[in-house]
Amino acid sequence: MSGSAPTDPPAYRSVLERLRANAAATPDKQALVSIDQGAELTWRGLYEACNQVAAALTARGLKANDRVVVLTDNSLENLILYYGVQRHGATFCTVNVEINREHLREIVSRLKPSLVLWHDALDPEFLGVGAPGEWVSFGDWGEAGTGGFFAEAAGFPADEETPEVSGPGDIGVICFTSGTSDKPKGVMHSFDNYLLIGEQTRYLWGLAEADRVLEYRSFSWSSSHQICLNPTLAAGDTLIFAKKYSQSRFFDWIRTYRPSVVVGIPTVVSMLLNREDRADDAAVGTLRFMSCSTSPLLGDQHRAFEDRYGIRLIQHYGMSEGGTVGGNRHDRRRIGSVGEPGL
Repeated sequence: MSGSAPTDPPAYRSVLERLRANAAATPDKQALVSIDQGAELTWRGLYEACNQVAAALTARGLKANDRVVVLTDNSLENLILYYGVQRHGATFCTVNVEINREHLREIVSRLKPSLVLWHDALDPEFLGVGAPGEWVSFGDWGEAGTGGFFAEAAGFPADEETPEVSGPGDIGVICFTSGTSDKPKGVMHSFDNYLLIGEQTRYLWGLAEADRVLEYRSFSWSSSHQICLNPTLAAGDTLIFAKKYSQSRFFDWIRTYRPSVVVGIPTVVSMLLNREDRADDAAVGTLRFMSCSTSPLLGDQHRAFEDRYGIRLIQHYGMSEGGTVGGNRHDRRRIGSVGEPGL
């Protein structure tokens, strides 16, 4: 993408239109790679899985702004549902399954969901399975004998498109953040707003379909949607992900999966700076840069990290409610700054 800021936002393209375009352009290219599951989906595979999810939701009568809560950890199944629910046009609601039980149940109750989809590996008693809304479990996608929601979805043709039920102004995602108070707060994003935030990250980072982005933060966090999941859909690149950050496996991931961009936070930068030297620390030749956000990073830390590892850091600052407030471009950055005002 060019170095100058776009004067007008890109034309609205729905999740279905983006999935269809990526599947047509690079059908056999990896779209999603799950490190912990040892599994992946191509763009055609993701497009077809989302068609089946949408058909199952259509059969259940879900409409625009009907809320679908998804309870699971970082997995292919999580992302199939993230894209699939929005491809149908219902509202995807994400809740971190690692928060305390009272907060989790309170959030689900406040959402008043039409449908709650929960991974059958989780503890149903902890989740409070049964109310409100209809609760349906799911197993691993494509696994023989898997019952529940994915068994329903598998009964529909993968190459047929049911009509979208939403428009640009309908609510696409509701996510929760702790904010500045103890009570979790819900943030609602319309389809057009949330997808535009993804385009913003794509512009700042210069993402293209050849890029491979490594993420290890929770998919229940809006930041992961805004700087990974939605930009991946916009650029047609490859998203590589783990369930959690691993200090001992970090450089192994880079050598094995060869990402061009790694998502980072100051805590990870500090941990890597305090890490004992290893001979293979410099095996980062595929990386264009590592992002850094969520809290301030001192200039001395920034320089020390780049001097030690040879990895460029790109800082930015955002909010769950509004996307990137300020961001450095990949080709135009200032150490010690979160960058230029957001678009």
